[in-house]
Amino acid sequence: MLSGTSMQTQVIYPALNKMGMWSEVAGELVLGTAIVESNLTYLKQHGEGPALGLWQVEPATHEDLYANYLNYRPEMMSSLMELRFSDYAITASPIHCLKRGTSKLKGLFGRSTITRR
Repeated sequence: MLSGTSMQTQVIYPALNKMGMWSEVAGELVLGTAIVESNLTYLKQHGEGPALGLWQVEPATHEDLYANYLNYRPEMMSSLMELRFSDYAITASPIHCLKRGTSKLKGLFGRSTITRR
């Protein structure tokens, strides 16, 4: 299992910062999602499920993010493409929530709450 602190400082915060989505709350949300989804241990969903990675992103969610959200946000798409594959899953979770219109996340990633680290 990965350490939560290591995951935050070495993976989550740098990836969110590169995407221009960093805030303390966003980092905690992304770490918490990974802990709940995979216990920072499992890279494939238990049983026959399709979810992959520490954030358990399903292929259908991945496709939906590109087709219905990122294709309409070229700057975000460009930033995402610059990340290594392991960083993609980190940003996919909050991007998916933004696409779905989750009100709590809209506040997290609004211009007034984003801080470069």
